[in-house]
Amino acid sequence: MTEGHGDEPKQLCKDRALRTLDSVIKEISYSPVRVSSSFDVLEASTKLVRAAWQLRQKHTCVKYSGSIDDSSTIKFDDRNESTKQSWHRLQLFAQFCKNTADILSKALNWAKSLADLSTSNDCVTEFIAHQFERLSFILWQNHALPPNCSVHHNFPPKMKSIDSRNMRNVCNIPKVVKARAAVRVDMAGGWSDTPPFTYQCKDPPAAVLNVAIKTNSEKPIESSCCWLNSPQFEGIYIQLSPFKPSKSGEQLRDQPIIHYKYAQDIFENSDRPSQPGSLICAIVVSSSLVKKYRNGEEISHKFNFKGNGRAVLIQATSKLPHGSGMGTSSILAGTLLACLWRMQGKQFTESDLIQTVLKVEQLHTSGGGWQDQVGGLVPGGFKLGTVCEDSKNERSGKYKQIIWRKIVPTKEFAKAFENTLILVYTGTTRLAKNLLQGVILRWLRGDDDIRKVVKELATDANEAAGILQKGHFPLNQCTHYNELKKVLASNTETPIVSDLRAQLYEVGLSLTSWVAGAGGGGFLYVWLAQDKTVNDVRTFLSSDNKWKGMYVSSVQIDYNPLEIEDVF
Repeated sequence: MTEGHGDEPKQLCKDRALRTLDSVIKEISYSPVRVSSSFDVLEASTKLVRAAWQLRQKHTCVKYSGSIDDSSTIKFDDRNESTKQSWHRLQLFAQFCKNTADILSKALNWAKSLADLSTSNDCVTEFIAHQFERLSFILWQNHALPPNCSVHHNFPPKMKSIDSRNMRNVCNIPKVVKARAAVRVDMAGGWSDTPPFTYQCKDPPAAVLNVAIKTNSEKPIESSCCWLNSPQFEGIYIQLSPFKPSKSGEQLRDQPIIHYKYAQDIFENSDRPSQPGSLICAIVVSSSLVKKYRNGEEISHKFNFKGNGRAVLIQATSKLPHGSGMGTSSILAGTLLACLWRMQGKQFTESDLIQTVLKVEQLHTSGGGWQDQVGGLVPGGFKLGTVCEDSKNERSGKYKQIIWRKIVPTKEFAKAFENTLILVYTGTTRLAKNLLQGVILRWLRGDDDIRKVVKELATDANEAAGILQKGHFPLNQCTHYNELKKVLASNTETPIVSDLRAQLYEVGLSLTSWVAGAGGGGFLYVWLAQDKTVNDVRTFLSSDNKWKGMYVSSVQIDYNPLEIEDVF
């Protein structure tokens, strides 16, 4: 819709918005629901997403380009300030809802009030659709996730002490814990590991094939935690050394230390992904170093330090650029959780790491699945991860366990794999969260294409694992994987990456290539043609200025991806 310049165009926009809303309300039916039913919450989320879709279909307007978490830019005046406040109350209500039918009713009534009172020149219908999607996400994230990835169940996870009798004996708790980890190459099935797909996929269940690797013979992820015993230190100190892309791929830059004196500040920053240190804050909260206290109706957070000190220094480094597509954030979260648990004298399993990282990502609001943890934290090079029903859980059918098995190809294939697969950094970064949100909204809406693609992803992962087991590279499955990613998210493959993939193939340097992770930037995996080498690709990239900023890294299979060192 063209933006109006007078009262009449504004009124026409308003009238059309109201008529559209009336039509949508008639098409959405809702009935009383069972209390705390995840099925009915999913149904309510679906209805809100479909309402947003119908609003856009029936009312042509300017498309909103931001994340669904962005603050709104709609203009409110004195008359409808109460409408704005009622929306914020509705969001809070959705977090603690008892009756999803009531949420739907309130949301539709709020939308009609806004359309009637808005004085914005912006398209109010698009804004309402955008807010319906936000509300759908709030319902889904707060009420429809199974216990193993929800921050509303067993959070922070309770870990047993290594020796409960000597829990407070500081001699048994390390003063410093260091961890290093590999990253993962996703070969087939990625996206199917992501909630809600991974818990609703059947026939076949969700499955991902990936491999743990070092880059340029180094583990790219490093982290450490240490107790600070001096009384002059208090709280949490965080130092990050983010990677700064360069042609050599070897440049790191230290950042100033971020100090959180109060636990409440840690908690409040844990769900703000755009803020420095936010991911680390979410990890700290998930590790039990921050404890929730209730005083009447007031809830506060305090540090839960035991043993060695009153402060903790956390250092974290990734030798890969932000948005690499190789699972660095999830794997870094796993390494830091391992360090923080060990510092507290806690014992944990690989499953504990996988599931708690899922909770970290939900708390952080970035979302994400389990394949990064299986690939970069669990012993073994090639692994096939999947999910199965937990028969021991009384909520069977709503709770699924993440399991995996090692794929052990021949030594000859492993050597050939390291010589043939290379990484090309594409020179651009992206935030996987924004790609993820769009795909989840399509899933919640019941998009048949999404459901078909997720099924194909899982099928290909199982087929690729069988081919790999026989000592062959699953060329067709990796190629198809890239095509399926593009169906899920149209911006998976940027124009420059499409051009690069095509030219590498046309000049005979590659047999196939596929984008790392969710795509949109980061790394490109390249499977070289026979007798071609890393240096051949480097020469190709340096021959044209349009590949400026790109560089190549070698890979080595890492059979022991996570290494932890205690210092007493």
